[in-house]
Amino acid sequence: MIMAQMRTGVNSVNRTALWAAAARAHETYRADRLFLDPYAERLVGAEGERLLTEGLQTGSEMTVFAIRTRFFDNFLQETAIRQEQQVVLLGAGLDTRAYRMAWPTGTVIYEVDQGAVLAYKQARLSDVMLSVDRRPVAADLMEDIGGPLLQAGFDHQTGTVWIAEGCLAYLPASHVRRLIEVVTELRSTKLVRR
Repeated sequence: MIMAQMRTGVNSVNRTALWAAAARAHETYRADRLFLDPYAERLVGAEGERLLTEGLQTGSEMTVFAIRTRFFDNFLQETAIRQEQQVVLLGAGLDTRAYRMAWPTGTVIYEVDQGAVLAYKQARLSDVMLSVDRRPVAADLMEDIGGPLLQAGFDHQTGTVWIAEGCLAYLPASHVRRLIEVVTELRSTKLVRR
């Protein structure tokens, strides 16, 4: 089913991104699917296919990915994209919402993740036309995200939806607290004045 090839040397965070993409590809092929992700299969690669096979043997985690994806899709469709003009996806991984969802004119989506993950996604979806302003932000959630977001054009005065889907479990508690502090600062003028 999934034939794309991926380079070797994937670290555990990247492996998780591949697994999530594989789960979305799997859900897309189900007759009673919860959502449609036409780009997930292109992102999976050989390693993701292996992870999907392992995941299908355990079963329950595939369901968690599908439900989580549907939950955030619904949230963005029903609430966020009507009220806000910026969306920040923390630990975006191989998320394809910028590609597969309808967004109001003027929406900017910032995808924050490690540079290698963002480059991998860009390479595999380079031919896909976007109807939204997608801005990849290469930053490690364990380090500074404020500076890179501001450099990418983040506007602290514009309404923003922050999504941290499935990434906080990979961070130590102290880094999660710091990430929340930075997000809070980004919502005000504190970080801008530094």
